Amino acid sequence: MIFSPGSVFESNLTTPYGTLHLNVFALRVESSINDQDGSLSLEYELNIGEMSTVNKLDLSFKNMDDCIS
Repeated sequence: MIFSPGSVFESNLTTPYGTLHLNVFALRVESSINDQDGSLSLEYELNIGEMSTVNKLDLSFKNMDDCIS
C-alpha cells in the first residue's frame, strides 16, 4: 500500500471467496525518521467493496544494534 496524502491507492485483494476491490485514501501522513529512531502516524480511509472504515496507526521504532550481544 502507498500512503500519500490526498491520493487513492487502488488494488485487488484475492481471497478464497473471490476478489475484492480495495481503495486506501490517506487523510494524514506524518513521519520523523533518523539514524537511531523514528515514528510514523497515519490516518486513512479503507474501502473494501461496500464496506468503509477510517483507521489510525501510530508506530514508533528505535535502533536496537546497541542492545544485541
